[in-house]
Amino acid sequence: MTATSHAREPRHFTTRSAFVAAAALAAATLLPLVSSNPATAANAVSCNAWTRVAGVGTGSTWSALDGVDARTGSDVWAVGHIGNPSAPLIEHWNGSKWKRVHAANPYAGRSYTGSARLTDVDAVSRHDAWAVGLASSKSGRLHTLVEHWNGKKWSIVPSPDMSSATSTLSTLRRVAAVSSTDAWAIGVWTPRLATDGIGRGLIEHWNGKQWSIVDGPEPGSFSDLDGIAARSATDIWVAGWYLDDGGNSDAMAEHWDGQQWTLQAPLQPDAVNNAFNAIAPMPGGGLMAVGDRYFDGVAPTRALTESWDGQQWTVGEPEQPGSVTELDGVAAFGSGSALAVGVTRDSTGVDRTLAQRWDGTSWTVETSPSRGSSPSQLTDVSALQSGRAWAVGSAVLSDDPGNQRLLLLTRC
Repeated sequence: MTATSHAREPRHFTTRSAFVAAAALAAATLLPLVSSNPATAANAVSCNAWTRVAGVGTGSTWSALDGVDARTGSDVWAVGHIGNPSAPLIEHWNGSKWKRVHAANPYAGRSYTGSARLTDVDAVSRHDAWAVGLASSKSGRLHTLVEHWNGKKWSIVPSPDMSSATSTLSTLRRVAAVSSTDAWAIGVWTPRLATDGIGRGLIEHWNGKQWSIVDGPEPGSFSDLDGIAARSATDIWVAGWYLDDGGNSDAMAEHWDGQQWTLQAPLQPDAVNNAFNAIAPMPGGGLMAVGDRYFDGVAPTRALTESWDGQQWTVGEPEQPGSVTELDGVAAFGSGSALAVGVTRDSTGVDRTLAQRWDGTSWTVETSPSRGSSPSQLTDVSALQSGRAWAVGSAVLSDDPGNQRLLLLTRC
């Protein structure tokens, strides 16, 4: 309900225009992240505390977790990638322990070994879940990847790309399932020829039988969809950013009313570049969107939050604990609270995990562990009504900068 060769790289490492130019090359590398050692249930902690747990079945291999979905306290999925070349990685929490579940690999048994990764997951029931991502082809193009869980195994389901004759990259970042016959996936595609522009947001829909591309608004010279929030079949929101006429990025939201997608107009705070990286439904028809604001070297990247009350957007004031701060995932809980996760840069210049809680009035930083002294970031979060939550991400090993490991945190 989202870059270099790792999980969603914090965008403060480059200007957004440079990010666009490097997107296809960066995504094609598809390096993975990981965690080692078997995982067991976390010790009991206070409800505002985050603890780190280990992934399972990954050993000392490259790996990362990019997306997480908690349907119940005994049915939580986390997805990402593992190995080099990378392959899809799926882990499941059954209420007492994490278990690695076999993921379908589009290149299994083939002479050509391509890279594939899963970026998000959403479950309708214990026997019905979707995961999306991307896979590289022998020609170097990137294609959409969709997998489905039927209660017994994960299988690849055909998903459309933009025409291979015109596109070099088609990737899905987030997925939201309303029912077994109604699911949406979003991402981005870029054309092969510069004369065709530099890329557009990609929206796909599952009608119970097949996935198909659905036309949406195309503002600016480039648009990128990173977040999705599905409240019902006639109330779905996606969020991201687009390049305006001045070449700067503006935060973007689109709404599906059951018939068509329409462009919305969130506020653009006083920054050169604004972007939404995630969005979540809030009680009473509201929304919470999170992302980042970038000033092109005039000032560092800062976290961005905006809330929608059903009639208007309001810019929030999230905590800015480090010299650089970005929010990449958000989830609602309780009667009007939310959790947001991302990355912040400490006084020594090292990236650390970041978690913040919205209590309906203000944002407060919650202590979240990183992987020792290793640069660490969180990319997604999912929460139950009780406030229990799970967050995922990755860490670059401080003693081996060319290697990474997944991060998996739990709250309460």
